[in-house]
Amino acid sequence: MIGITRKKLEDMTILYSHLKLECDGLTRILHLVLAKNKVRHKCIKGWIPRNEGYIPHYWIEVKCPDGVFIVDYRRRMWLGMKSEHGVFPSDGKFEGNTILLNDRDCYAIAAVNQLYQLLPGGMGYRHGTSGDSDN
Repeated sequence: MIGITRKKLEDMTILYSHLKLECDGLTRILHLVLAKNKVRHKCIKGWIPRNEGYIPHYWIEVKCPDGVFIVDYRRRMWLGMKSEHGVFPSDGKFEGNTILLNDRDCYAIAAVNQLYQLLPGGMGYRHGTSGDSDN
């Protein structure tokens, strides 16, 4: 796809933001969505600053006619509600390396996530818990 706009990119990816996956899993799902729609993108594994150190993180970069955008629906999980979220301009603050993802692994994560949604009560994801309803 040539010349995807930020709005189109957001419309294409926000549908998956509710999935109960952390950054690595959601990056894999969004990679499949973007690849299927022929959107050129880079999957990035890097580090983001948090407190006195850094934490590993995954996100996607897409070059659009109006700039380079980050696709990241899990940054707030680590950096709080004031952090940018969704599809936003790259500010160059966070660096990482482009990674190649195995589509078979990405499809496996998608299938498992879909199965979890079918379980009674779902697999409630809450950061910092095992997902058990008693936590």
